[in-house]
Amino acid sequence: MTAAAKGASVRFAEVGKSYEPRGGATVEALRSVSFDVAPGEIFGIVGRSGAGKSSLIRLVNGLETPSAGSVSVDGIDVGSLSARDLPEFRRRIGMIFQGFNLLHAKTVEDNVALPLVLAGRSWKEARAKAGDWLGLVGLDDKRKVFPARLSGGQKQRVGIARALALNPSLLLSDEATSALDPESTRSILALLRDINRRLGVTILLITHEMEVIRQVADRVGVLEAGRLVEEGPVWKVFGSPAHEATRSILAPKDREALATSPGRVLVEIDFTGADSVDPDLFVITQALGPGCRLVEGAVERIQGRAAGRLIFSVPEPQNGEGERLIGRLKPIAPKAEFI
Repeated sequence: MTAAAKGASVRFAEVGKSYEPRGGATVEALRSVSFDVAPGEIFGIVGRSGAGKSSLIRLVNGLETPSAGSVSVDGIDVGSLSARDLPEFRRRIGMIFQGFNLLHAKTVEDNVALPLVLAGRSWKEARAKAGDWLGLVGLDDKRKVFPARLSGGQKQRVGIARALALNPSLLLSDEATSALDPESTRSILALLRDINRRLGVTILLITHEMEVIRQVADRVGVLEAGRLVEEGPVWKVFGSPAHEATRSILAPKDREALATSPGRVLVEIDFTGADSVDPDLFVITQALGPGCRLVEGAVERIQGRAAGRLIFSVPEPQNGEGERLIGRLKPIAPKAEFI
């Protein structure tokens, strides 16, 4: 087992993708999407159902061609490749699927070996190599087992080993953890991060799960109605979302559902990760004064930075006290406001 020479770079340049269903109106799945993925990076694409995530990832391995713009991997324009050149190009790319896509009539070992056999290796050589990859994903003892006897998390580990079989420089992950329980999800994400660090492989993953992005991605792009509306380091995008679509996706619940009693108002305190301020609940409640109540809150470490928000209910300020209250918060919570 050898590391990839280097992770692949990926570039989307003003990419559009349209579909023309029979008898129906043209559907624009992607519109002027541009972003770069650096070699060795884990880049996440997040968005709601129908945002265009699946169309985007299918353009990278040539399963779809752009209607406008270009997608390139290591400088190779994917859309310009001929049918004869595509198979060789795709050997650079591993694919991890939501539904595992394992062959149930073949053992775990043979599932992983199959891409190598299709590339011209003998079964003996391919099985030996498959054993190396299965050892990497922690399934060396399952080589002769059939997929039906595996848990969901184990099946996805087989899928990852198979995706690595040809030693790709780029891994594409299409909702790889959506069918898994939380514990298996955490395990698979830790494995992907380990693979990225050990092998240097670039990972482009799409998901609708915020926790996946938080745990594993270096940078994130937010798709909304086919457009890339926001992109940047995870701590920045999640800590201080600039677009309403991002804020909506991140919102733990509808703000209108935060009930307040008569004579009380809400104060929102945001921690964006852009400064060195960490939340200190004791100091914050002292600044807010008697009668403050924590209504809702979630602050976490993202790439080593505190990011999230706290919402407090406080007695409605009188006679200009509201401005003074916000002033008291500024040294300990720079982004504080009434909502």
